[in-house]
Amino acid sequence: MEAQRVKMQRVRDAKLAKAKAKPVNIMTTVMDEKLNQILLSIPVGTDFRNIIFEFCCHPDSQMGTQAPKLGKHVVRLSLEVWDLLLDSAVPFLGNLAYLFPGASVHGSLPCTAWSSFQRVNCAKFGPSYSLRLEEDRAKSKIMLLRFRTFAATIVSNGGFVSFEWPRSCDGWALEEIALMKVECKLLPVAFDGCQFGVKPTKGIPIKKPWLILTNSDAMVKRMSRYICNCPKGSHERCQGGETCRTGFYNDKLAKCIIKGLSPMKHGPRRAIAHVTNRLKEPPDGASSVLKQM
Repeated sequence: MEAQRVKMQRVRDAKLAKAKAKPVNIMTTVMDEKLNQILLSIPVGTDFRNIIFEFCCHPDSQMGTQAPKLGKHVVRLSLEVWDLLLDSAVPFLGNLAYLFPGASVHGSLPCTAWSSFQRVNCAKFGPSYSLRLEEDRAKSKIMLLRFRTFAATIVSNGGFVSFEWPRSCDGWALEEIALMKVECKLLPVAFDGCQFGVKPTKGIPIKKPWLILTNSDAMVKRMSRYICNCPKGSHERCQGGETCRTGFYNDKLAKCIIKGLSPMKHGPRRAIAHVTNRLKEPPDGASSVLKQM
């Protein structure tokens, strides 16, 4: 493994040297660098089924923090790694799915554009606000298409998928969601934030009703235990700054999602071959560095 890491470093250095000598496709070079960084970040001997891609997340997400405590590895696909709105995100994500068969993905796209409160905002602020909202929704649809395509590849490679949004989100009615449910054979599971200890600064529980679509039976069984059983009137209303803050998972919720996608016990290992064994016949459009490794 160490010899392979040295070889990867030599390939990277050689490519950078060539870049100084002649014009190159800058985007391809950047993609190669990012893919190599991800490859080198995976601990030696990691079972691919213990790898989870966190789609469109914060660079310091709780899932990434909690995963090592459970013997898992989360690859954060944050904006710092790649802008998933770019067309180049398609081959980038395709290469990731190809390199790690058996890996899973969890996604939770920003849902502000699809909040049910936007109906009130459009009526209150008029056409100019509605126009900006449509622009935001157009970007959200692109991100959703990226996730749908990535998720379908992950499933075809034997991995699990989960996608989370608030239950009241208008985005659930989108065609992309309906198509993804069919393609990946996803099932819905509802759960409530108050059961995970979601609280505002005042310390009173917030119900925070969530919904996940997933093809993992373990996820459905695990998350369905967390339905609110609090007495009526015992929740603080989720509004203002608390809406944004409660969008970030706490450690308990992060661990639960990780365990749902990558159970603590697996059957026979199905995807542990070294990365180089997956690179003998790269997919169409695979980067040059990957072909040389």
